[in-house]
Amino acid sequence: AEYYDLDICSGHAANGDYHHHTFPNCLRDLLQDEGKTASPVYGFAADGVPILGPWVEAGVLAKSCWKNRDYDDPSSATGCGTAHKRTCLLVDQFDISKGTVATSNAGPDTTADVTTQSGNSIQASSGFYFEDHYYDSSCTEQGDEYLDEYNG
Repeated sequence: AEYYDLDICSGHAANGDYHHHTFPNCLRDLLQDEGKTASPVYGFAADGVPILGPWVEAGVLAKSCWKNRDYDDPSSATGCGTAHKRTCLLVDQFDISKGTVATSNAGPDTTADVTTQSGNSIQASSGFYFEDHYYDSSCTEQGDEYLDEYNG
């Protein structure tokens, strides 16, 4: 949901610290990273691991294997058994075959409108919350541009 509270460079200063949750497009422009080659190192994480840009090679964008849960289909393995309801959690976000468990802290329906920190009203579709995602290991097996569970 913070997507709607980002500035023109895809960042914001929530809790007083400016940061990005997504691709920093202004940095891409500054580095002239246009996909003609593999992206350069954009920076380093606190533990020293390099943070790369989005291009794994010329013209090939990296693709995340984190997928959105399907709350809308009651028979979905990642849903909660009732259309549009966020009333369960995945037992293991890395292995959906382990199923779900009910939660007393249900999230908003996927058809509900929620208000962002800056007052924007948006639909709470699947993908806005941490709990809305699971990792699809079969996706990573497709090739180099498909990222692992650490998006590396």
